[in-house]
Amino acid sequence: MVYVVLNIFLFSVLLWFSSYADKKSDSLKTKQIIKPIIFLALVCLINALGISAYYFGNLRIANILGKIYAVAVSYFYITITSYVCRFPKCGRSVVSKLVSGLLLIVSVYLVVAKIDTIYSTVDNGLVIQSKEMESLGIQWIKIYEIFFFALLPAFSVLSIFLRIEVTKNKIGKQQMILIVLSVVAGFLMLALFGFIGDKLIPAFDLLIPFACAFEVYLIYRISHISILYDIKTCLIIVFEFIINYLLLGVLAGFAFALLLQLRETNITLYIILFALIIIVLLVARYNIAKILSKLRGNRTTNYLQQFEKDLASLDYTESPEVLFEVLVKYFKKNVNTDALDFLIESGDEGLKTLFSSRDKQVVIPANSKFFDVALNANHTVIFKRQLETKHYFDSVKSELSDLFEKTQSEVLILLTEGRHVFSAMLLGAKHLGNEYT
Repeated sequence: MVYVVLNIFLFSVLLWFSSYADKKSDSLKTKQIIKPIIFLALVCLINALGISAYYFGNLRIANILGKIYAVAVSYFYITITSYVCRFPKCGRSVVSKLVSGLLLIVSVYLVVAKIDTIYSTVDNGLVIQSKEMESLGIQWIKIYEIFFFALLPAFSVLSIFLRIEVTKNKIGKQQMILIVLSVVAGFLMLALFGFIGDKLIPAFDLLIPFACAFEVYLIYRISHISILYDIKTCLIIVFEFIINYLLLGVLAGFAFALLLQLRETNITLYIILFALIIIVLLVARYNIAKILSKLRGNRTTNYLQQFEKDLASLDYTESPEVLFEVLVKYFKKNVNTDALDFLIESGDEGLKTLFSSRDKQVVIPANSKFFDVALNANHTVIFKRQLETKHYFDSVKSELSDLFEKTQSEVLILLTEGRHVFSAMLLGAKHLGNEYT
């Protein structure tokens, strides 16, 4: 019954993670990826119930749950394909909903009409009997697997490749490339689980939801990337992934294989030893992750401390020209941008440019509506990308968009005294095109 426990465990983790992701961000992009995560959690629960039903000898219920499980897994792949095909846009069109609905109907038809029985067994894994497609000489279950597990992911990858060349945003391109790699990685893991279940450990294909979870987690993380990674950063990320996840999985798999013979003779001792090994690996992984996180934190803290030190070293007795020249240098060094406009209050005219590293003259009228909106939301640092995600900017979205486009800026910083805006700073794009965070 270890497979029941593992599926229930993944069910719990996915529910927790969906709640965590929902609280962490209210963006539409996050909301859309949470849906397949929650649905995958239900897939795990259905799988666990199906295994239990067969184990206790209720074959009728086991077959019903097996068919529901097959439809649910296919629908998970439909939702992921839909998300990838729309990425980075998040809204679902009528066509997208219609296609997803039709694909679901195809899945239900194949499972109900063409597949006779589907059992999730502890001894033999997924046991499936289906009718044969006489014209091709293959069983319908193979058509189901090829269509939902291979063709749909391939179509999503193709859709990315067709759009990647016309995407101007560098971060968007990077995300698309990484999502392609995630889909490929998910497919390879699914194939690996199938191979192990077919050739080595018969019931290993009961863990297919773990391959799905791996893919959807990668896509979730990639969709929230806001910086461009260089080679050094990529190597660090790969190293952390190997230490935190891959090495843990390999060691757990090795322990499982090492203790496999013991399972036949003493199942109780096998469970105890395997559980102890997993606990030791998780504790080790936690401590290693903590050390790596602290190292990353130290780099971030050092950067912030250096920026604060640089700003504190400014000599305000210098002439404005010299002062702003040094300020631009510090922004270039620490924030990776030298596109800086500094505006100050100028009577009834509002805010006017006092200094611009880009030789721009900007005027923000004193009666600008977004002043009140930003102050009411306690949001004095406004990012251009937030106009699409923060609903309280909806009423002034056009006004702010015009300002950002006119000044070619990415960030607006309002300097206030109470509810009085007396100055502002506009920051242009970073040199590598990275987003501000």
